[in-house]
Amino acid sequence: MAASFGGGTIKNLSTGNGGVTTLPVGGITTAGTQTYGDAVTLGVGTTVLTSSGAGNAGNITFGSTINGTTANTEYFEVDTQGTTTFGGSIGLGSDGIYGGDDKNLAVLVTNPGGVTILSGGTVFVTDLIFSDTVILGNGTVIKGINVDFNGETAILGGGNSLTLSSTGQTVIGGNVSGVSSLIRDVGTTVFEAWFSGIPPQTVTTIGAQVYSGAIELVYDAVFTGSNITSLTTPINVPGTTTALTIPGITTVTGKTLTVNIVP
Repeated sequence: MAASFGGGTIKNLSTGNGGVTTLPVGGITTAGTQTYGDAVTLGVGTTVLTSSGAGNAGNITFGSTINGTTANTEYFEVDTQGTTTFGGSIGLGSDGIYGGDDKNLAVLVTNPGGVTILSGGTVFVTDLIFSDTVILGNGTVIKGINVDFNGETAILGGGNSLTLSSTGQTVIGGNVSGVSSLIRDVGTTVFEAWFSGIPPQTVTTIGAQVYSGAIELVYDAVFTGSNITSLTTPINVPGTTTALTIPGITTVTGKTLTVNIVP
């Protein structure tokens, strides 16, 4: 059974479990929370979900999967000052397997001022923009072309892993902490901590960091983890705690990358 909604402003919106909710082109605006307990399908076009609620009153929660109607077509934006929780996979289609019946979104945007929690495992979006703090609720794999942790967006791992498999450019604008492992298995990674008070930008993992493509530093950066490897310029460091500069790994002249290996 599918439920469709369109037009108007209501206080709180909730859908049940076990069905499918089709979101209307244009979107939904509420004064309070939005909770989608069943699978969500986007209508063809642009969908914007907005809550004007403050704090928890603005929470928007997806308890299951999110898919487009057609692969690489839909634009989806979530605008709230509360917490946006993605509890299921995004863009994997009806079989839930990457490379199968994929229904990846063309664009997914979260707006500034809130928090985004990723708990669904895999996110498959062609162009993905996070403009608020991102918290990993589970091990997360992000696939697509371009990913932007925009502006001051911090990534808080909560002890979970993060694999960035976007084939184009991934921009990390804030500090990274609490991630069990950070794997960048393809494409260029730009560390862009441009805002006041950051430099040096810090990327801290409990375990390993692996970078398979080029690394670009906009400002100085400090990488800390149990093992840090660039597959284009080896930077494995022996010993317990070592700090050094690797000129060959930067593509921005004069920036310094410090690597700390912590057992």
